Amino acid sequence: MNRKTSVIWDYFTVIESDKAKHIKSKHPTTDLSKRSRPNFDVKENNPDDPPSNNGNLSASTSSNSGVVSTSTSNRDRSPLFHRQPSSSIRPQQCQISNYFSKPVTVSKRQLIDQQVIKMIVKEYYPFSIVEDVEFIKLVNMLNPGYSLPSRKTLSTSLLPVLYNEIYKKVQSDIEVNAQYVALTTDAWTSLKNESYTAITVHFIDQNCELKSY
Repeated sequence: MNRKTSVIWDYFTVIESDKAKHIKSKHPTTDLSKRSRPNFDVKENNPDDPPSNNGNLSASTSSNSGVVSTSTSNRDRSPLFHRQPSSSIRPQQCQISNYFSKPVTVSKRQLIDQQVIKMIVKEYYPFSIVEDVEFIKLVNMLNPGYSLPSRKTLSTSLLPVLYNEIYKKVQSDIEVNAQYVALTTDAWTSLKNESYTAITVHFIDQNCELKSY
């Protein structure tokens, strides 16, 4: 086959005619007319020059055929794919109400007050514990919306209410379940020279359990 004199043939490699016959005979479904053609407006890159990133046009050279092919990515053309990085997404803004402690309800406050007075009575803590700085910090960590009662509120309000409730329960339990009782006494003098006498009642209830008040 004679070589053509046009310069366009410098961009192609001559192949044997039997290869074209092989494609048509063995691969009849292959459409040779839709094959991509090279763009001759692109200049060949000089290997001594550094690569240039001008636009989204990329050139690739095949080592087997020596044909220069260019392609432009549709992904780069479409503005839908120019997404912002995830780091630029603004986080959801917190509401200012999240930084304020919500006050507890009245019923919840009453339950906590009763538990505080029970702790003081049963564990023999002084009323001044509600003024202790570290105890106040602990309660504030557990529930910032709750405020401890004062010493006066504990002694003049909460303690009498708790005493009357316990007194009625003990009286009802003895009247219903105690057939015989035994009494023990204990007397002592406080640091303020005040005399005290403790009376304890013991009995066995209907379930054969020993109880003492």
